Amino acid sequence: MHHGLNTQRVETRKLFCEALEQTDSLLEAAAVAHVSERTARRWLSTWIGAATEKLPRPPTSFVGRQSDIAATVEFLGLAGQLITIVGAPGVGKTRVALELVRRKAIRLAAIGGTSAFCDLTHANNETDICRSVGQALGLPGTMFDTHGEPMDAVALGMRQLGPFRLILDNAEHVVAQVGSLVARWRSDVAGAEFVVTSRRPLRIEGEAIYVLEALPIFPDSLQLFCERATTAGCPLTCEGASPIVSDIVVLLEGNPLAIELACARIGTLSLIHISEPT
Repeated sequence: MHHGLNTQRVETRKLFCEALEQTDSLLEAAAVAHVSERTARRWLSTWIGAATEKLPRPPTSFVGRQSDIAATVEFLGLAGQLITIVGAPGVGKTRVALELVRRKAIRLAAIGGTSAFCDLTHANNETDICRSVGQALGLPGTMFDTHGEPMDAVALGMRQLGPFRLILDNAEHVVAQVGSLVARWRSDVAGAEFVVTSRRPLRIEGEAIYVLEALPIFPDSLQLFCERATTAGCPLTCEGASPIVSDIVVLLEGNPLAIELACARIGTLSLIHISEPT
């Protein structure tokens, strides 16, 4: 009897979250799920904190990329367990992955799931990867001393977590090792989902590959430049931006990192100097 009640409660929460994503209205979502406004607000308050506690907080606003987010959400739904976001350096793979997982985090938290972020920049081998993943998921460090191979120790910890979605960021230099580990974890752990960012795909079974292109020059790159320039102390708007600003974003070819770095120089260089090719 209790199991049936718990299953019904989980399905109600899923229904509420689905409706909330579609309508962006708490009252409408509560009506669809047949729960009170008070219950819906209590759920949402609890889930928001749990949903993002293991994800880094973005230091700046997210600009553009709405079609990419929509596409990756669809990819994740179709692939079920694994999507690799592939692209050139500085194109914004990490930020898109974070935004994707952040937008899906509340629904996962509603059923007791976890969203987490693991930076693999300093990982050089499978052991490094396993320890980084264990730390990102909040698994106890002592597990590596008592459960044999690091890969098996992490799998055991993952099974105890319940459903989770993990970003494995900057995987290109250990792509073979990440591919091997993810294939094993997907096989061994129910409810495990992975969002990988890399310059190269993993090339393993079940992987959905999303190629992230440069930002469109207009309006996204222009908007990004204007927002970051304003933050740097040079107020700009897309409507009032001079032709020099357009020249800069064209020169930078819609690469978000290059745009961010250019805006960071505004305090010491004029727009004219920034627009000159080096």
